[in-house]
Amino acid sequence: MNIVQSYLTTVMKGNFSLYEVRIFVKIVEHANKALNGASVIDAVRAGISADNITANITVPIREILTDGSNDYSKIFDACKSLSEKTIELWNTKSGQWVKLPDMDENGNTHYFTHMIDNIRYVQGSGKIKFTCAVWLLQYILDFVNNQFSMYDLGTALSLPTPYSVRLYWLTCSMSNPVTYPLQMLREILGVGEKYKNPKDFCRRVLDPPIEILKERGLNGFTYKKNKRNQGATSPIVSITIIPVKRAKITAAAANAKMPLSQAGHPDLRQYLYTQCSFTTKDLCTIKDVLFNFSRIPNFRQIIYSIVEKARKKRAGKGYIINAMRSEISEKLRH
Repeated sequence: MNIVQSYLTTVMKGNFSLYEVRIFVKIVEHANKALNGASVIDAVRAGISADNITANITVPIREILTDGSNDYSKIFDACKSLSEKTIELWNTKSGQWVKLPDMDENGNTHYFTHMIDNIRYVQGSGKIKFTCAVWLLQYILDFVNNQFSMYDLGTALSLPTPYSVRLYWLTCSMSNPVTYPLQMLREILGVGEKYKNPKDFCRRVLDPPIEILKERGLNGFTYKKNKRNQGATSPIVSITIIPVKRAKITAAAANAKMPLSQAGHPDLRQYLYTQCSFTTKDLCTIKDVLFNFSRIPNFRQIIYSIVEKARKKRAGKGYIINAMRSEISEKLRH
């Protein structure tokens, strides 16, 4: 599923953990689903609280824990950390408050909020709930002057580091090189006091995502270091991010690049191993099916039902795989 977020949220400054970034991706998905052809104003009215200020968002935790782990406390902690982060929106250059296409009747508004609030997790539900400011959803959907980032939801949730996710946002739909002052890029990626040496910043922050995106056949980037002058010892003052477009990889190529250990929940793989005689080779050919099937909240009950039906019909592995694909299409793509 392709989702779109504004360029403004793509370059939002801050230090975010991997799970915090993934939670934000799910907020973007919520905003996109609300939009669904409607105007921004009408879209954000859906699911908002009685005060017309906050929107209620529910996220299946397993869609964030794509590594197959069961440590739900990590997601709760990431939500708490997001709730401690604030975001402010107004035009500091002109000194004027920002006007969004919102529901306020007072024109320009100065916005400030915690990124999320009112976090709650009902034990055993498999879902975490929180509220998000309506104006933040509008901010995510603000595509003024056609400035936005479009990316694949599943890909963003599968990338292994926060820097790789954020640079994927930044570059996957970029068409022309963009030069960022070095300090601005440091602030966007939230490196804080780390990697003060520009060479260390490039080596630790920019280089690893380049390799991750390349290995996965995704649109990515290279970069150019720009010095203050021509001297050998002249300091680096800016970085030019240069987009690299790659042909869309086939499903088979994507499967080959994903480690089997990341292809779905380990309970699913173990069940197919032990109860259905699937081999490692069999599972390696359906990594995308395993990954997407594991995102269904009640996938365990569904796979038990599929296998039971297969046994009654005396059907083989092909029946099970096709039934899993049908469930993915019904539960996740509609």
